[in-house]
Amino acid sequence: MPFQAAGATWLAARRRALLCDEMGLGKTPQAVLAADKIGARNVLVLAPAAVLVGWIRHFADWSPIDRPARMVRGPADADGGGLRVVSYDKARDPATLNALRSRRWDVLICDEADMLKSDNAARTQAVLGPFLTETGGLIACADRAWGLTGTPMPNRADDLWTLLRCFAPEALHSATGTIMSRASFVHVFCATKVMRLARGAPLTERVIGLKPGAIPELRGRVQAHILRRKMADVLPDLPPMTHETWTLQPGQHGAELAAALAQDEVLAALAPKLLAATLIYDDKGVADCAGQMLQEISEDSLSRLRRITGTIKARVLAEELAREMPASTEKLVVMGWHTEVLDTLHDGLAPFGVARLDGSTASGIRKDGRSDRQDAIDSFQTDPTVRVFLGQILAAGAGITLTSGAEMVMAEMSWSPRDNAQAVRRIRRIGQNRPTRVRYPVLAGTIDEAVVHLLRRKSADIAAVLD
Repeated sequence: MPFQAAGATWLAARRRALLCDEMGLGKTPQAVLAADKIGARNVLVLAPAAVLVGWIRHFADWSPIDRPARMVRGPADADGGGLRVVSYDKARDPATLNALRSRRWDVLICDEADMLKSDNAARTQAVLGPFLTETGGLIACADRAWGLTGTPMPNRADDLWTLLRCFAPEALHSATGTIMSRASFVHVFCATKVMRLARGAPLTERVIGLKPGAIPELRGRVQAHILRRKMADVLPDLPPMTHETWTLQPGQHGAELAAALAQDEVLAALAPKLLAATLIYDDKGVADCAGQMLQEISEDSLSRLRRITGTIKARVLAEELAREMPASTEKLVVMGWHTEVLDTLHDGLAPFGVARLDGSTASGIRKDGRSDRQDAIDSFQTDPTVRVFLGQILAAGAGITLTSGAEMVMAEMSWSPRDNAQAVRRIRRIGQNRPTRVRYPVLAGTIDEAVVHLLRRKSADIAAVLD
């Protein structure tokens, strides 16, 4: 498509580049075409494990250049020229990293580059080097480095710093011409709050949002140095996506939820406080209230509250979906977070044929050249007897296409807007020819309602900078 050809040209013209097209616009083929434009023979792709096979397929489908392709499982796989694809987790293995660093790459492509948001993470240091100085990392071994992500600011404003440092350092130039440190970036652009993240933990400064007065400058810096196109602008004829909140009543499961929470004194006290916050405050007030509670309880308690609530909600949701499915021939994508939630949904929807992809699904290539992850995707896409795709948000929420389904249910949501935005775009991408709908089931009177408020506030900050 014309906008993809333009994106490939934009990438090819830059030594460092950050392509941030909205999810579903085909950043992968744009990177493949850009690699061809510069005549790259030795290409290293870092990507989540779930999409490694997809990258090899895309190069085979889109590029006429004969590059021997290999998935990197260990140091020996780095030998020879051509295309090498490696997961972020494998790249941080010291022996594998050293083998990759011993070569010279024409281009380093980092797919889902927002996975590098944390400068302390081993995967980030594998790319930029231990001190984030571009020495000692993979980026120093590549003539060019391109980052691809639809969510360059996945959770908070300071997430941007590492991505800009890697792929658009010009956006971080200070008045003296030096590159802003993360601390300077936070000081200039971010609102912070000192809080205690767990009971007994030391006080720490956390980013809680953007400084309103700094938004125009940050937006200008970002938009001057990245390429971001929105689906509505470049594909105005793509069928629309609607979003609906779906309030579920606990019904017969309400007593079970109350009993489960009553077994833990902390959870029994926390649950009504969070609910009260959603009824009293606006989105900002709920966020502040939840942040204050984190100073009094452990994050583990909050996670346990979500897990218990999610498991009960899954029972209600499975019953509702099982009633809906017989009246339609549509395929359905369901995303969740906790294993217990996915198990409950799997059991309830099994009669309709379920393909499942979660963290336990093997990503390695078998002798037949396929993987269990790709089998799950392909069965949903092509097998009419498989009507449900059940995915864990992190494992199945990025880099894959599920356009056989036009309906999605977010059984649970991540605290990060990035994860949720990535997940819903699995069904609305190039190739989708039907209107799509995403429903967000919320269990009334539970932590679900507080999560919605928190995500609204985070999403508003992200939109203010990027869009």
